[in-house]
Amino acid sequence: MAFKTEVSLGEITNLITVLFIGIYVPFFLSRQISDKRIEKDILIGSCDILCSELYKLRALIEAAHVKKSILKQDLADTIVLRLRNIGCMLDLLKSDCKAAYKEDEKIDQLIATLISNNNDYWSDISLNLRDSSPSITVDAYIRAEKQLNRYLGNISKLKMLINGA
Repeated sequence: MAFKTEVSLGEITNLITVLFIGIYVPFFLSRQISDKRIEKDILIGSCDILCSELYKLRALIEAAHVKKSILKQDLADTIVLRLRNIGCMLDLLKSDCKAAYKEDEKIDQLIATLISNNNDYWSDISLNLRDSSPSITVDAYIRAEKQLNRYLGNISKLKMLINGA
């Protein structure tokens, strides 16, 4: 039994290809996949924080509505500040999603829907809080609850889109 000492060009390219794949997959490709997963986790975490803030705001609004009387100005101011904070969080989420998913129309449309939800929610809640005797009417409370449920549903859709992208 004798070994061939000749090596063809095809065998050399096969060897180089195998070495390239053997090095590329574990070092570079797995790192890219890991980086993408971390990016998704951060965006989903931002969505979770936004939901948490919305639930905290819901509790404040519910407490204010249950009183069925004129609110103290500091509670009205707290509600308005939380609304503004949620708006800022949504703007940050929008810029983060744009940076991560530049060409994804579905995510862009859903972010636009979330901004619309936020504007509607803001107007439903803050309408009577700007008065000299701030209060949350039954109608405003019901509209805000419906709007909040739409808002939370759209955040869940955004999380699914981010996770699937």
